[in-house]
Amino acid sequence: MANRLHGGPTRKSPEPAAAGKGLPPLFPYIWRNSRRQQVVILAIVLLSLPFYFLSLDLPRSIVNDAIQGRAFQHGAVEAPLFAFNLTLPAFLGGGAVSYPGVTFSRIAYLMVLSSVFMVLVLVNGAFRYVINMQKGKLGEALLRRLRLDLFNLLLRFRPEAVRNVRSAEVATIIRDEVEPIGGFVGDAYIQPAFLGSQALTALGFILLQSPLLGILAAAMVLVQGAIIPRLRREQLRLGRQRQARSRSLAGHIGEIVDGIAEVSNHGTAAYERQKITSILDDLFWIRYRLYGRKFMVKFINSVLAQVTPFLFYALGGYFALRGSLDIGQLVAVIAAYRDLPPPIKELIDWDQQRQDVEVKYEQILEQFSLAELPELAGETSDLAAGSTIAIEALRVHAPSGDVLLDNANLSLPVGAHVLLTGSRGEGFITLAQVLARRLTEFGGRIQIAGQDIAAFSPGWIGENLGYLGPDCTIFGRSLRDNIVYSLRAPPAGQDLPLADLWAPDLPLPSGSTGSRPGPGAEAAAASVDLRRAGAADARELDDMIVTLLREIGLADAVYGFGLSRKFSADPDPDLARRLVDCRRRLVQELAATHLAELIEPFDPARFNRYASIGENLFFGVPVAEGAVETLIEDPQIAALLAEGELDDSLLALGLKVAATMVEIFSRIASDHVVFERFSFISSSDLPRFAEIASRAGTRGTDALAYPERRSLLMLAFHYVETRHRLGLLTEALAEEIVRARRRIMALDPARFARVLEFHAPDRLCPAAPLRDNLLFGRIDHAIAGAEERVMVTLHKVVHDCGLEPIIYQLGLDQEAGPGGRLLLPTHKCALALARCLIKRPKILILDQLDLMFPESQRAAILDAVRRRMAGRTLIVAMRDATLPDSFDVVVTTRGNRIESVTRPSAPLVPEETPPETLVEELAEIQALRDVPMFAALDTPRLKLIAFTCERVSFGRSQVLFRQGDVADAAYIILSGTTDIFMELADERLHLSTTGRHSIIGEMGLISGAPRSATVVATTEVVALKIAKDIFLNLIAELPAVALVVMRDQVRRLGVAEERLTRLMQRQPTS
Repeated sequence: MANRLHGGPTRKSPEPAAAGKGLPPLFPYIWRNSRRQQVVILAIVLLSLPFYFLSLDLPRSIVNDAIQGRAFQHGAVEAPLFAFNLTLPAFLGGGAVSYPGVTFSRIAYLMVLSSVFMVLVLVNGAFRYVINMQKGKLGEALLRRLRLDLFNLLLRFRPEAVRNVRSAEVATIIRDEVEPIGGFVGDAYIQPAFLGSQALTALGFILLQSPLLGILAAAMVLVQGAIIPRLRREQLRLGRQRQARSRSLAGHIGEIVDGIAEVSNHGTAAYERQKITSILDDLFWIRYRLYGRKFMVKFINSVLAQVTPFLFYALGGYFALRGSLDIGQLVAVIAAYRDLPPPIKELIDWDQQRQDVEVKYEQILEQFSLAELPELAGETSDLAAGSTIAIEALRVHAPSGDVLLDNANLSLPVGAHVLLTGSRGEGFITLAQVLARRLTEFGGRIQIAGQDIAAFSPGWIGENLGYLGPDCTIFGRSLRDNIVYSLRAPPAGQDLPLADLWAPDLPLPSGSTGSRPGPGAEAAAASVDLRRAGAADARELDDMIVTLLREIGLADAVYGFGLSRKFSADPDPDLARRLVDCRRRLVQELAATHLAELIEPFDPARFNRYASIGENLFFGVPVAEGAVETLIEDPQIAALLAEGELDDSLLALGLKVAATMVEIFSRIASDHVVFERFSFISSSDLPRFAEIASRAGTRGTDALAYPERRSLLMLAFHYVETRHRLGLLTEALAEEIVRARRRIMALDPARFARVLEFHAPDRLCPAAPLRDNLLFGRIDHAIAGAEERVMVTLHKVVHDCGLEPIIYQLGLDQEAGPGGRLLLPTHKCALALARCLIKRPKILILDQLDLMFPESQRAAILDAVRRRMAGRTLIVAMRDATLPDSFDVVVTTRGNRIESVTRPSAPLVPEETPPETLVEELAEIQALRDVPMFAALDTPRLKLIAFTCERVSFGRSQVLFRQGDVADAAYIILSGTTDIFMELADERLHLSTTGRHSIIGEMGLISGAPRSATVVATTEVVALKIAKDIFLNLIAELPAVALVVMRDQVRRLGVAEERLTRLMQRQPTS
């Protein structure tokens, strides 16, 4: 019978958050994870109470015994202090222990008691300090634990639930919203015990001195404790509203940031601004009402707190005048009551904080209860040879209720290479995602080697199963870190159980200051399980990565990254020597192959056209950002620039650059690709340079302040004539820069040691890219094919010198950027594929491979993957099944059902005719891809276009449309040929013949005019008819398509004009 899978078998786990469906309520959670520390702090609280009581009682003795002289009766000038007489109980042997005390004069008596009072104040302060420090430590430890538990729950979300989670909201919850909870958990048990014990001690002391005053104080405390919490209920409700709206604001802003391109694309900025304004308005009024409630509570609390002192002064003074209460007692009572309201107020605040935090905690748990969390499963043994992957009665539903896969039954041998393909639906994609556990809610049963798929633990899955889908995830780390991410594991000896990670007494990592992660944390983040990759050490792992990248076609890109990178620190002398030797051999090889003229060398006597003015002036590369500013401010450098008025020339050039940049980029969005690539003025600095250019244009550069002149000089130093091509660098200025260079190089080199690295033929320049160091110059890009020809020679020489591993290591250090933004789409997919392959999984699933790699690369990559996965299970899901090699098993789905299974030894493409719908669909997509207009579109968009098109057929001599007809659609020819005629007054002019994979009729859709020609089928024609609205929307959304259309129209107009000219020439003149 079909079984609904919700996870694997239940098993106890040491991880508290994983033991059940989630986290327990707040107070049980706090007690379960901190009871030992709570008991220790409570013991300290109890130990502090006697000292607190003595500090309350001592003022009475000071007033009565010292000041009023009760201890100095009958005219005595001295009195004993600290005397006691203690009678021992019978079980201690009976008897008495006495101490006569120390005798003091009256002044000394007063000073000693006052000193003792001060000592008690310090002792109580020390107790409070220790208690607060322990509470703070406990709170931070439990906050760390709570964040770990929430993150652990996040990692256990079902894939279906993760798709519905906003990353910005979850990050805000774990980072910010648990912060108030962390501030409370240390007070959860300690604060009421500490404050309550202090309040009861003070109240008990007042009752001992005067029962009536004690009852009055207790009554006011009860009134305060009853009224204030009631007034704060509305405050809590408003607080919950504020939190919900704040979370909605964060989530909406995060969503807009992720989809900012669509906002710009569809012009919805005003709409989104209005939505944010509405949320901010709601937040404003919620917070305003919250402030009103809060200040009203404070006012009432303050009034009630002052009523009791009034009664004490009035009634206590009355009793003192009547003689029923001495002055010392009255003073002590008033002093004791002074310490009573603060604990009561803090207890009321604690109760409000408790309610608020409990609500926040429950709301947070609701966010982490979006899906039933699977129980942690046990480890699973290795897959046995000859076992199978058995699928029985598999049924998968989409969230909308649609059936994605229906009653699928399949048996695949473990170790086979399987192709999943299909037509008219995504059943094969669903099957791949279920096998990869990307879909976990389904009916039926799946067993791998006799074990239920849900019984495999996450650890086993992570080590033995690899999955790659079209949405390749790339982290904002180096390429190496992205590849070895699948090998990450805690280092040996540091794999602490999760239950121990919260401990308040957990020592800081070695070298940590407590304010930032120490080396221990960095080591934990950098640990790689070399065993899983089969490498002995890090160097061998790098070699394995490079070999893998060569197989999947990413090695050239990494090699290019390596040549473009700089050394992060001075290389060791041996490596520097080898690189310089390689440079000499490369120069010789380029000269021998007549390629030396393709290099613009770093020559002290020549201006390098492919280097910036700053690099030419100093004949070197700045070591760090801000180094050029430091050089400009050097007095000797400034004097040398002023000698030939070079500073004025550079200032004028910088001013022209600023004016040009402002003119070009002032109306371009700051995130536009043109802005990012070509403007060397940041968007934030553009208004400042506009103001500088305007002021200098009206009043001259002499009117500019020194910081503004320096900014213009910096622009000039970054200018490269061959790149920016503004025509600002003259030959005379270049010669003057070279002359200034000679004077600068004659200065003491020590003054440039920390800011500049000079180019030298016998020395490495670590601040320059490795390519510049090897070529000792820049490639002359003005010569066609120069870079390709030079790089071939460079590759050869570097290989002969044994320096390829160094370049690849530098390339692997290249940052991928957030989300892999610095990489091409195919590079991101190849990088994610390398991440899967490096861990040598037992099962690898490639989902929709045809969407990840272009057809030109697909076959080579698939061959490499199949060689890597020899003897292990490989499952490839792709719609385009025209592959060069056969698979062991080919599973074909039609819609949501499995249509056929080709067993081992069968050819990839069955001998029988494939389903007609599959042939048609593949032909339509391929036809669209072969049309130049659609060549750059990805497969999903091509599928969308094919889906919206209408398939039509025309017989021989049948007219597709006539000249003058309304232009309502364009036609993409799948097969056959057509003739295009222009109907003239007295004849029909043949313009052209079109064939397979051409598009006709689109010009009328763009112009909106009637058809300008007649199209007739010359053979049987099968075409796709694309409607006018779909075609125009496609052009509006994709500028690249619009550009191709425009070029094609220009070409056609040229051909038509040429034909008309020839026709006119043939006609006789009258």
